[in-house]
Amino acid sequence: MVGYFKTITLISLLLPLLTFLFKFKQNNNVQARVIVFLLVYSCINEGIFQFAAFSHLFAKYPVLPISLYSLFTIIEFTLLAYYISRSLVSKRLITLLRISAFVFYVIAGTNLYFVWFTTDSQQIDVIPIASSAIILIVFSILLLYEEIQTPKIKFIYRQPNFWIVVGIMIYFSGTFFLFLQLSSLSESDKVNFWTINLICIILKNIFFAISFLVPGNDESEDDLESNYSISDFEEFK
Repeated sequence: MVGYFKTITLISLLLPLLTFLFKFKQNNNVQARVIVFLLVYSCINEGIFQFAAFSHLFAKYPVLPISLYSLFTIIEFTLLAYYISRSLVSKRLITLLRISAFVFYVIAGTNLYFVWFTTDSQQIDVIPIASSAIILIVFSILLLYEEIQTPKIKFIYRQPNFWIVVGIMIYFSGTFFLFLQLSSLSESDKVNFWTINLICIILKNIFFAISFLVPGNDESEDDLESNYSISDFEEFK
């Protein structure tokens, strides 16, 4: 079952990349390139994992998988936090996000130190993952609220930010409590956990793909509104 979902997960990584290329002119902006970089890095990271497992490097270097997971958490958080900071308008929220990011880097850096320089850290430390999830979920909600309060945005679901934020919230909220309980799970429960994790990744990639397809500009919304103006309805009176 896990192998089946893992194959679908790898395929789902290609979906947003293909939609980005299909709508390249529309998505030629910093925010879209940040998400694409994250997707490309995810593919590379998965390739490294597969190569290391095939070459039996994990058996020779037990700290390697934990290091890869820790580095992925840091890079993933950095890219998504940068995306959110570029999308936020409030300077106060941007400053608060930067302070929160600094706290995360202290936690993640401390975790990396124990992973690399002690022999006791052979399991995934959930503290960096949990802190990353909390920060990204909170600021995703704040970004969504900020956009709802923006008068110029008539249809929020026609904005790329909406679908990116939904993808972030679904993935991190869907796996947050599972990661917290990871150390106490049995091996069979970990298999079920990983299946849920893969499903959340698939949903996240689908929403990222949708974000590359929506117009995300005021002209498209104005055109939609003009097609259903009051004068058109007055003809039927």
